[in-house]
Amino acid sequence: MGYNISGLPAYTSEQSREFMYKSILGSQTIDLLTSAGSFDPTAKGTQAVQLIDVDVYFQDGSTCGRNPMGGATLSQAKLTVNDIKINTNYCVKDLLKTYAVEDMKATMKGTKYDDALFLDTIGNLVSSNTASVVEKLTWVGDVTLTGTTNMKFADGYLKQIKAAPEHINLSGVTGSTVTAKLQKVFAGMPIEVSGAEDFRIFIGKDIFNSYKAELAEKNLFTPQAETELFGTTGKLAVVDGLNGTGEVVATRMRNLRAGGEMDAIEMEKWYSRETDSVNLDSSFSIGYTIVYPIEIGHAKIT
Repeated sequence: MGYNISGLPAYTSEQSREFMYKSILGSQTIDLLTSAGSFDPTAKGTQAVQLIDVDVYFQDGSTCGRNPMGGATLSQAKLTVNDIKINTNYCVKDLLKTYAVEDMKATMKGTKYDDALFLDTIGNLVSSNTASVVEKLTWVGDVTLTGTTNMKFADGYLKQIKAAPEHINLSGVTGSTVTAKLQKVFAGMPIEVSGAEDFRIFIGKDIFNSYKAELAEKNLFTPQAETELFGTTGKLAVVDGLNGTGEVVATRMRNLRAGGEMDAIEMEKWYSRETDSVNLDSSFSIGYTIVYPIEIGHAKIT
């Protein structure tokens, strides 16, 4: 682990003190679930999400007596939280011929390398990249994957939904446009689900852009259509974790549960005299589960 400096030229003059880095996607899904009360920041190990359902039966009330019917059905969904860590080492001396020579000299006089300007930038960038990876893991994670991939640390929502036989399979929806297909997804959901306040149609930003373009072409796009599917009362949730999948999930947010300790994603930075390097470390945990898959609709529309 360390710097890849092959793309840097030999040192000439380094007056700029601002780093530019690649664009990074966010972690919208965790933010949405947190605001909906579906994210548990204290979850550890395996935790039960308690479920309850009640049957109500009307009876003829014109006669005396009691005939008890119905009751409560109790069940559980298991939320398993996985511990994840990030360990990275950086040798400041690797950059002596390329960047911030004067900063290095000033820093090295005190043999303290941990307050160089670029290390703060690297720490912030790693934190941002981690949020992006967590967003993708939320939807497409699969613990059966092998090799060097960040997607093997948890089963994401797509895998869990498709594995639940009682989920609402809407992949057969038809339509000549993305808008028409999304409207069919909404129409295919039970009204008691789609009419709930926390009901959302989760789509990737790529599908959302196609939807916006279609409405704009017909001069139908309005500020309301930014968050509400045109021609319906269904609210859209645009998340980067579904980008490139072509998949849509329609459900109440209460049915997507997540948990873990995410505060520690910010990097801890410390200088090691033994290795003569700066170490950036972080540890956090995350896990996902679905509840009441009978209320979750799934479709692949592109």
